[in-house]
Amino acid sequence: MKKFLIINLLILLIFINIFTTVNAATITESSLSDNINKINSILKTKIDTTNPNYLTEILDENNNVPAAEYYPNHVPSRSIKELKAYDGKIFMGLGDWNDNTGPVKVLYYDTTDGKVKTSGTIYDEAIQLFNIIDDKLYTTGCDPRSAWGYGSYYIYNKDENKWEQHLKNNGWIHVFNIVEFKDKLYMCGSTVDTTQTTCIQSSSDGGETFQNVTVLKDGVQLPYNSSLRCYNLTVYNNKLYGYIYYSPYSGIYEYDEQNNQFNYISNLPARESSIYGTNSNYNYIYFKHDIFKNDFLYVSGNKLYKTNDLKTFTKIETNTKDVIQDVVIHNDTLYTLSYAYNSDRTFTTRIYSTNDLANFNLIYEFTSDTPPFSFEYYDGSFYIGTTYSAINNVYSPKSGSLYRINLENSKRFLSLNKDSSTIEISDSGNIYSAQYDLSDEKSIFKTTLTFDNTMSQEQWEQEYYKLKSLGLIYATVAISNDTELDTSTSYFNNVLSNNTTSSSKTYSTATQFAEDMFAKELDIKDEEFTLTTTKISATQNEYKTQITLTINNTNNSQDNNTNTNTNTNTNTNTTTDTNSQVNDYTDNNSKLPQAGKFFEFKNLLQIIIVASILLLVFFVIKEKKSKK
Repeated sequence: MKKFLIINLLILLIFINIFTTVNAATITESSLSDNINKINSILKTKIDTTNPNYLTEILDENNNVPAAEYYPNHVPSRSIKELKAYDGKIFMGLGDWNDNTGPVKVLYYDTTDGKVKTSGTIYDEAIQLFNIIDDKLYTTGCDPRSAWGYGSYYIYNKDENKWEQHLKNNGWIHVFNIVEFKDKLYMCGSTVDTTQTTCIQSSSDGGETFQNVTVLKDGVQLPYNSSLRCYNLTVYNNKLYGYIYYSPYSGIYEYDEQNNQFNYISNLPARESSIYGTNSNYNYIYFKHDIFKNDFLYVSGNKLYKTNDLKTFTKIETNTKDVIQDVVIHNDTLYTLSYAYNSDRTFTTRIYSTNDLANFNLIYEFTSDTPPFSFEYYDGSFYIGTTYSAINNVYSPKSGSLYRINLENSKRFLSLNKDSSTIEISDSGNIYSAQYDLSDEKSIFKTTLTFDNTMSQEQWEQEYYKLKSLGLIYATVAISNDTELDTSTSYFNNVLSNNTTSSSKTYSTATQFAEDMFAKELDIKDEEFTLTTTKISATQNEYKTQITLTINNTNNSQDNNTNTNTNTNTNTNTTTDTNSQVNDYTDNNSKLPQAGKFFEFKNLLQIIIVASILLLVFFVIKEKKSKK
């Protein structure tokens, strides 16, 4: 019996040891997966905001701004007042109807081959707006090249890459916009006063003919006046609104379907003071706007205003003092196009994102000679059109530039490859890998670096690659400047040649390099991550250090009661490879997996072992008594 119990106890001890080892590996690997997932959640709001690799200036075949060929002598006409994505093309609104610089070429950027092309000419002075109606691209003639009364709207024929003109000689002088509302087309602008046609008209036959819609202020019909202009129409909350700019009738008008008339409901929204390089009057006159999460947003030309009734407009206080020019909406995020005017007469363009109109996060910025003016999003990229700028009456040759910011290149994320035991780092379209260490369930990256003066080129490459991986991971998840680790390729190429020079530092040996890099023993912490270097040994010929990057377990109050959760942007989809098993980290109050979650079966085994030992003791005592 005693032998049986001893054998049974040994078997149980072996089994519990194996189970504990496997379980610990599973726990740590699960923790690493969750850590990576949390990092990717954080990365959604982080980007290298000044990386030049994300930015491309789009030029024509002669390396000029898109409209330079068509407006060599009138630079303001090159201003890109509108950008609209349609059929894989980014269409540009060009021209100047005040200075009569038409006819206007309709240019677009072809996203399929990266070239600036034309879709023909419209016989008006400028293009102010584009609209997509029933999957067709529309624009209007702001000012006809022909006589007054030849107002037009145009529909793009994508099969033949040309514009078809509609509604000639119908009393219109200026046609500023055309929209669809409840199966009818509505058009706005100004008309010849002698024709007694109103500044807003509707069509029930698909735009073949248009009829007057009465416009009233305080119950009195507005006069027939060629200077009385409706500059924009918009649909909001299943209602149609018109925007008129002509004193004393200026204001916002709401459409009454039953009586087929527009009634005055409010004054014009706020008018911002003019800022250099910005025609703030443009947004005021043309009522630039968008709708975000059921808030109607008016872009004043300097700031944002919101309203829910188009009667009272409230300024949105942002955490930036930049001039806001335009907005685009993609999924549940609003992006603002803004700029700051610099003392050297340049303009820093900035893009911010917000999900709540309260917190605005910087996405990207760059500096150029001209201020931004129009904004569009298409297929993972932002497109920015600029207006003109002049110094001492000399126009910048970059007036009317078009820029692309490729967000696909800016995506950074980590994924776990269990087959090769590596963390794969995707950055700017490239993938790097770093070996991970499962000895610490909170670690993201842990390694030992050894720099030896006698190391071969291959050995140096291995150690340097670890260092570079660390720098890349930390640059991905935090702020690389804080690490004080130089990951420039000059070390990689030159340190063994006894002629390494970088940042005014010279190292004759690999050990000197390592000593200078790591002797300080970094201990860098922020709200989310901790980076530490710990010296293991240091001699004249060898330097060895351990580097660990960990994610702060801010949710584990049992381990650290002083930590608080500061990450509020954790609901995101994570990109992983086929080897990864990383779930969305969506609960701010969830703890990272701890060993305590897995000990129930282990405790049962421990109880069995204790019971077996007690039973063994009982039989031993009993056996001794029987011998007596």
